[in-house]
Amino acid sequence: MILYGKNEKNKVKMASTTKIMTATVVLEHTSLDRTVEVSKKAASTGRF
Repeated sequence: MILYGKNEKNKVKMASTTKIMTATVVLEHTSLDRTVEVSKKAASTGRF
């Protein structure tokens, strides 16, 4: 069941989907008051 959709018909690059999934996994496995470090290489992945 989808409760809300915004521009759900628009195609997006896979990098955007991957970043959203990464954020989702981090949020599911840690508390919101914890700092999560991301390497420069990982942060720049998908940039042009």
